[in-house]
Amino acid sequence: MIEGSSRIAVRAMMIAMTALAVPQPLHAMIHAAPLSADGVLHKHFAEAAGVSQQGDFDATFLRLDHDNQRLFDGLDVLDYDPVCQCQDAGGTYQVSGRSDAAGRYIATVRRTGEPRSWQVIMRKVGGAWKFYDVIEARGSIRALLARHNACARARRASGQSVDRCAALK
Repeated sequence: MIEGSSRIAVRAMMIAMTALAVPQPLHAMIHAAPLSADGVLHKHFAEAAGVSQQGDFDATFLRLDHDNQRLFDGLDVLDYDPVCQCQDAGGTYQVSGRSDAAGRYIATVRRTGEPRSWQVIMRKVGGAWKFYDVIEARGSIRALLARHNACARARRASGQSVDRCAALK
């Protein structure tokens, strides 16, 4: 769980490194070793502030998202960071996680002061933890992207507009 003082310390360290233009070798050393799943979550929430770090995501998730942007002519169904459920500013989060029998790491995330939570599913890829899926109120983001992409491909193949596909839940 990312607790208050630990969360603040990580965020402060990352902000200080950026603001003070810490030499790249030090910054690279901090991120060079493979991070634990908790470490990747800490890093994402500390750095992202609403901007997804593509290197933190599983390649198949990124492919679904890039296909989605292409099929919808640059309009992205994911106009937000699915991990922090934010756009421009991240906020403060309560995060707890556990490993499951399939070797995945499942983190439950809730923005402080809000009643709803969501799950971030991570898996190891080449020894590094990557964001694989996010399960939110409307379900799996991977499944949503797959449904939107399938609809858009079918409608494009028949010469129809893809606008209707964006409304799929």
